[in-house]
Amino acid sequence: MDRPKVLEQVYDIVPEGGGVAIIDNYEPNKQLTPWEEQLNDVITRWYGTERRAGKTTYHHPTVDHEEVIAQSKFDVEVHSLPPFDVTWTIESILGNLYSTSYGSKRFLGDHIAAFEHDLSNALLAIQPDGVFQEEWNVTVKLGIKR
Repeated sequence: MDRPKVLEQVYDIVPEGGGVAIIDNYEPNKQLTPWEEQLNDVITRWYGTERRAGKTTYHHPTVDHEEVIAQSKFDVEVHSLPPFDVTWTIESILGNLYSTSYGSKRFLGDHIAAFEHDLSNALLAIQPDGVFQEEWNVTVKLGIKR
């Protein structure tokens, strides 16, 4: 998404005192757990190193959401939630992946079952009970029209 363009387009639609919110748990320097590293390895093996998204490719933004909002007409506020643990299962990991533009099942073609089998085996080899913990640090970045 062209974030500066979207902010420019919605500015006139947003009423005074209203705004936009970006809820984000992206941590570029996060130390991955062994299961997260294994998950990424399996995803790369099946989806490739270039992450497709729609009719283009996905590249994580290099400019922070906060900076993009600050460069717009909106005033920026950032709020951090206390860290919390997220519990994943293989089913919820797959559901989350499939809900993303770059993890769509269509990119797997006729190999969905084989991918799911490979992913399950790889993750259960690390965590046999199939329960995976991850700590999330979430921020809410607000663009407020004053």
